[in-house]
Amino acid sequence: MIILLLLIITNPFVATITTCLDDDYTIENALIDCLRNQHYKVFSYYITFKIGGRAIMQLTGIWGGFYRISVWVTRFAWLNLLWVAFTLAGLILLGLLPATFAMFAVVRKWVVQEYDISIVKTFFAEYKSTFVTSNLLGLVLYAIGYILSVFLNYTGLMADSSVYPILFGLFVIAAFFYTVLLLYIAPVYVHYQLTFWQYIRYAVSIGVVNLHYSICALTILTGIYFLSFYLPGITLFFSFSVSAYTSMFIIHIGFNQLLKKQQEQTKEINVSPL
Repeated sequence: MIILLLLIITNPFVATITTCLDDDYTIENALIDCLRNQHYKVFSYYITFKIGGRAIMQLTGIWGGFYRISVWVTRFAWLNLLWVAFTLAGLILLGLLPATFAMFAVVRKWVVQEYDISIVKTFFAEYKSTFVTSNLLGLVLYAIGYILSVFLNYTGLMADSSVYPILFGLFVIAAFFYTVLLLYIAPVYVHYQLTFWQYIRYAVSIGVVNLHYSICALTILTGIYFLSFYLPGITLFFSFSVSAYTSMFIIHIGFNQLLKKQQEQTKEINVSPL
């Protein structure tokens, strides 16, 4: 981390590009504006490529690797800070879900390899457009969570009863579906165009169908949580954005698998005899 910060501060190329990424330019325009009439030699060789018919330079070798890492570090840190700021701007309760959905909208574009976006514009546009709907979904999530907590307390009071195993089993099943809902609601919202209740139904059904992806995502998120617990300094800059990207990346694989299955079923129906 210290090496990356020193690289950003001391290397003119990286510092210039990092600054441009915060402007309203796309990455392509930022590269063109920052590198025009400038030449950087990396271990005695160059690599050139063209964007829009105009040649620019790209760092290669070890410095190219440092540059790409520094860009992604900047992206995740900036997105994480936006999530924290807009969550606080909504007094946490009203800002948590809109900021989370906006963060997932940004990382979804990265997952589908749409890198040339303005993080601030994309985040703020999604935050505004989903503010009402996301908070309504939040009310449903809070209500379900409250009901589960009440049910768990009631189950605890019945610990000496013969129906305790049944009640506890029902709670475990309900808690499992609720966890899947929490994991999938934001990815489903930013990936599909559905009605209000369909978001909830699809989040649960897709999560259960892609159970292996769900378990994989939960395992990695648990690891990030414990890492943040032991290294609390990374929470402010990376924990939430990296968690969102990781879960979106894994869940998006499941989305693609479902799409392939639907396409295969459609082909089978089309070729089946009457």
